[in-house]
Amino acid sequence: MKEYKKNHQTNNNKRGNNYIFSNWKDHHFFFLFIALFIAGNVVYYFYYQYDTPYTRSKKAYVPAGYENDDFFADQIKQEQEQQLETAAGEKKSVRDSKKVFQQQQLGHFRRKQPSTTAEQSLPLDHPLLVIVTTNKPQHLDRLLQNLLDNVIGLDKSRIAIFNDGHISIDPILKKHSIVNHQLAVELNAQHHPSTTPTKESQQTNISHQQKITNQNKHYKQIFDTVFNSHKSAIFLEDDLLLSPDFLLYMNKMLTYLDQDNSLFCVSSWNDNAFRWASYPPSLFQVGAKDQHGNDITPADLIANNNNNNQNTKNQDLLLLSKPKNLYSFKRQQHFGGLGWMTTSDIYQSNILPNWTDDQLPWDVIVQNSLDPNHHECIFPEISRSYHAPNIKINFINSDKIEIDEWSFLQFSKDNDNQQREEYENLNLDYLIQSNYEVWMNKVVENTLFVESLEMITLLESNREDVKGWAYLVESVESNQDPRWDHLISTQFGMIGRGNGGTVRGIHRGIVQLCWFGKPLYLIGAYSPYLNKDLLDSHTLLIKDIDTSIVEFDKSINNLQSLVNLFKLKNDASVIAQAAKASLSCHTACQQVGKICHESDQVLLVDVDTTKYIFETLCDKVTVLQDYSGQLPHNNFNYLPIRHQNFSCVIPPTFKYLSCNATPPSGGTSRLCVCRDLYLS
Repeated sequence: MKEYKKNHQTNNNKRGNNYIFSNWKDHHFFFLFIALFIAGNVVYYFYYQYDTPYTRSKKAYVPAGYENDDFFADQIKQEQEQQLETAAGEKKSVRDSKKVFQQQQLGHFRRKQPSTTAEQSLPLDHPLLVIVTTNKPQHLDRLLQNLLDNVIGLDKSRIAIFNDGHISIDPILKKHSIVNHQLAVELNAQHHPSTTPTKESQQTNISHQQKITNQNKHYKQIFDTVFNSHKSAIFLEDDLLLSPDFLLYMNKMLTYLDQDNSLFCVSSWNDNAFRWASYPPSLFQVGAKDQHGNDITPADLIANNNNNNQNTKNQDLLLLSKPKNLYSFKRQQHFGGLGWMTTSDIYQSNILPNWTDDQLPWDVIVQNSLDPNHHECIFPEISRSYHAPNIKINFINSDKIEIDEWSFLQFSKDNDNQQREEYENLNLDYLIQSNYEVWMNKVVENTLFVESLEMITLLESNREDVKGWAYLVESVESNQDPRWDHLISTQFGMIGRGNGGTVRGIHRGIVQLCWFGKPLYLIGAYSPYLNKDLLDSHTLLIKDIDTSIVEFDKSINNLQSLVNLFKLKNDASVIAQAAKASLSCHTACQQVGKICHESDQVLLVDVDTTKYIFETLCDKVTVLQDYSGQLPHNNFNYLPIRHQNFSCVIPPTFKYLSCNATPPSGGTSRLCVCRDLYLS
C-alpha cells in the first residue's frame, strides 16, 4: 500500500511537471505578463526611491540620524498626505500623457508654450522659508496671505515660523493651515517659546540691550536648528511683502549660490532702488502689435496706465511695458538682508565662528562674517521684497500708497503667466565671479567718464552713442571710506554705508545707479577696474564742451541750475508744467499725452531752475529744510508745489519724489516735468 502511494505521488509529480512544460506555448502570454509586472515594480522602486541628478525622491527629506526624531514627524506626515492628494489628482492625467506625469513628478518644466495659470500654481522645490516674527501678529498674517495668494510656486509645507515675541501666533497658524511650525520649538527656558508664551516670556520691561541680546541668542538658535537639517534656507522678517516671482528668483539664484564659493548670500532687497534712480519706462517696440494683430500706440499705453479693466489688450500692453532691468541682477560686498538666502556650508564655515558676541544685533554679526575680500551677495536692481512696517500697505489688495519712507522704492509687482518660462530661459552665468569681473571690465570700458556730474544733464539727450556714464570719486580709498557718504547720501539722497561700514550695493569700488535714463557708475579711485589709459582715453572734461550754450541769465551762476535749464528748454521730449489744483503729476502729464517719471522731477529739486521755469507762477522758491522725521504722519511726497500766494516749495533731496502724490487742499498745485514715451 505504501509503495502504491509513493509510486502514485511520483507519477502525479511527473505528470504535473510535464503538464506545465508541455503547455508553455499555450500560456506564454501569462508568463510574460508576470515577468513584466515584476520588472516594472523593480524599476519603479529604484526610480522613485532614490535621488539622482535626474530624479527627485517623493519621500519627505529627513537628514541622516533624524529618521525617528519627533522633530520631523509632523513634516513627514504632512508631506505624505500631500503626496497622496497629488497622486489622486494626477491619476487621470497619467492615462492621457505619461510624459507629462513624469515631468510633474520630477519637477522639470520645459515648456515651449507660455505657461497657464494652473502651471503657475504648481509648487516649486524651493528652500525652506523661515519666518521670524516678533509681537506683530497682523504683519505675520499679512505676510502669510501675501505668500499664499501672490507668490508663484509656494510649497506651504516648506514654511517654518519662529516666534520671537510673547504674543501667541496660534490663531494665525490655524487660519492659514500652517502645520509645519514644529521647527519653532521653545529654544530655552529663559527665552520666548514658539507659539504660546510662558509667563517668563511676557516680561516686556527689559532694556534695549537685553532685547538685542535675546534676539541675538534666538537667531543663533534658529540658524542652528535650520542648518542642522537643511542645506539652504530663505529668511524672512514678518514686516515684509514679496513679489510674485520671489521664489522663482531665489530658486534661480540657488544654482549660483551652490556652485560659486565666492557667494555669501542672495538678497531680494536693493537698499537704493529709489524710483527717481530707475529707468524711465520703455513701453513698447516700434511696430509692436497685440495678439489680435492691431498696432499698439502710445495712446493705448497711456490709457492703460490708469485703466483698471484688465482686458486682453491691456494685458498685452502690460507685458510689453515691463521695466528694462526687471531681470538685472548684481553682486555686492554688502549683506542685503530683508528677504535673503544662504547655505548651511556658509553658516557653518563663516557665520558661526564669528558668533562670539551676544551684545551685537544678529544682522551685524552676519555682515561682519562677510569677508569683503572674498565674499559677495547677489541682489536685484528691482527689489523682490518690500519692507512694509506700516500695516496699511498691502499689495495683494491695493496699489502702492506712499505712506512711509519705504514707499519710494521700486518693487516688482509684475505677475504674468510667462514668468516661470522666462526664468528658465535666463542665462545668468555672468554672475559667476570670474565671468562677472570680465563683464564689469567691459562695462567700464564702454562708459564715458565725465569730470563733473552736471555734464551728464547737459549731454545725455544728445549722446545716444554713450551706453553709460562714469564718474571718478578720487577722495575715497576703500568700500568703508566715510567720504562715500557725501556723494551717496548728501548729493543723491541715497542710503550710504550700512552695517560694518560698507557702502550698500558696492562691488570692488563701484556703485551703480540710473541717471536720466542711463547707467551711472560711481567709481572709487582704488577700484581694480580703473587704469590710467582708460581714464586718459574715456574722460570728457568741462573744457572740452561749449558751456556758452547754457548761459540763460547772468544772475544764474550755478552750473547745475544752468544745465537743468538747458535740458528743459532744449530737450523736446520733456516739458515743465503746473498741474491743476488737487491733481497729481501723473494725471497732469496724462492729460497732455505724456507720462510722469520721478527721474525727470529731479530737475526741479533746484531753486534757480524752478524759479526760472515757473517765473510767472513762483515769486519765491524755498527749500523745505528737513522732513526726514515727519514721515509717515505728514507726507511731503507732493513737492515741488505752488501755493496760491505765488510761493513755491521744493524738497531738499530726490529721495521722496513722487508722480502719484496729490497736493494738500487749499488751492495748491504740483509742479511737474512730463515726458514723451520712450520708444524701444
